[in-house]
Amino acid sequence: MDQPSLDALSQRIWKLNTGSKIHHFLWKCVNNALPAAANMKHIHITKDGRCMRCSMENETINHILFECPYARLVWALSPVHAPVDGIMSDSLYSNLWRVMSLQDRYPKEEAHADLVPWLLWRIWKNRNDFLFQGKDYAAQDAVNKALEDMKEWLERSEEEKKEGVGWVSRDYTGRMLWAGARRFQGVGSPIETEAIALQWAIQSMIRFGYKHVQFETDSLVLAKMINGKEETWPKLKPIIQEITHSLSTNRSYRVEYFSRDGNKTADRIAKEAFSFMNHVPKLYSVMPSWLIHVIEADMPSLGSNYDVGPNNVG
Repeated sequence: MDQPSLDALSQRIWKLNTGSKIHHFLWKCVNNALPAAANMKHIHITKDGRCMRCSMENETINHILFECPYARLVWALSPVHAPVDGIMSDSLYSNLWRVMSLQDRYPKEEAHADLVPWLLWRIWKNRNDFLFQGKDYAAQDAVNKALEDMKEWLERSEEEKKEGVGWVSRDYTGRMLWAGARRFQGVGSPIETEAIALQWAIQSMIRFGYKHVQFETDSLVLAKMINGKEETWPKLKPIIQEITHSLSTNRSYRVEYFSRDGNKTADRIAKEAFSFMNHVPKLYSVMPSWLIHVIEADMPSLGSNYDVGPNNVG
């Protein structure tokens, strides 16, 4: 098989019908950024680059996902089409391209394309459980769990096509200043929706003329990407760039992670957006009656900061 274009492979990964954590995992695979033993040996974190399951001398990402006897057995037991000659390639990119192009290769058959990313994720997860916890799951159990995870995610994603976002701004005493709620449809993953809510909150505070604002999000990954502590996912780059630009032009604005348990107010506002009959955003300068008891319950967990807490519900 010819070596596929890495750009084409990356684009296909982000178009897969799967969860954001799987997109990120596969993106790390393509960029050789997973802690396979060979990678850890290469950067001198460990001296042993072997596969602990089969003792292969060089445990690469391709070995873990496709060439290890355990991985080969998982693929063989799955309903996914095997390679024409029955042999996995020694190229990770060729193997990934093949399993991600099954629907193109078998347009008139059930290619089980949606299952592929979940099988890859489960093989990786089971490798880690075996290595760090001594748990050895049977290959058939891995296939069954991948099928279960896929079905659960597909069902949940259908329910999440209609999403609500909400944010609230409060002064240092916890008193509500403003709140916003909006209903969206077909936005994408929860982290994308969270980023949209945060962007809207930042833009609103700028328009209202607030100079010192701490923005709190319950997505630790999103907070790290915005603050440059984690590489930005390609799918989120446009909106992250807009957020960071707004922050750079408003130096007293900052974004921090804050547990959802300490910001139930924004969560309640996002849920209220489900009742909206259209997608027109709503802003509140007077506290609505349905929010009073939640604001009061949140007050003990607030610090002495001006804050805006965005949230999303899907």
